[in-house]
Amino acid sequence: MDVTFETTQGHRFNIQIWYFSTVRRIKESILKYQGIPMEAQQLFFMGRELQDDYDTEYYSIVHGSHILVVIRDGSSTIAESLTSDVHVVFSVPSLGRSISLNLKTTDHVAQLKKLLQEHTDGAVLADQVTLFFDKVEMEEGKLLSMYNPPIDRMEVKVVVTQSPQEEK
Repeated sequence: MDVTFETTQGHRFNIQIWYFSTVRRIKESILKYQGIPMEAQQLFFMGRELQDDYDTEYYSIVHGSHILVVIRDGSSTIAESLTSDVHVVFSVPSLGRSISLNLKTTDHVAQLKKLLQEHTDGAVLADQVTLFFDKVEMEEGKLLSMYNPPIDRMEVKVVVTQSPQEEK
């Protein structure tokens, strides 16, 4: 079932969870997809704080429910990284140039690939590139915030897995 989560900073996201997931399992999913450490998460539904050992059935959480995510004190850098801007420089050796974009840390890697395709006028296709940050392959379903990007300049290497289209 799909459940909507919203942080107190206004960041909203959906996660698909199992019908009898424990709160602990939900927190693991938030860590996996949003990068918020489990110990920093405090979850609330219908005004009640959710306890780790209880499940969705206990709290009557159903498809379409909304859960508030409070990021505990001491985690302000996590909260800021969820909504901050980041300057991304794509290094595209196959084109012999770099592309600079100002993005949000809430953007998904798949969105980055689409933007890269748009800014190269289709010379680099989104489904034919792999992105690397700090020698780590960036996964499509993840947010930029999960890679802890430096706000001043995030350098992303672009590897084309198939030759870019040649001009005719």
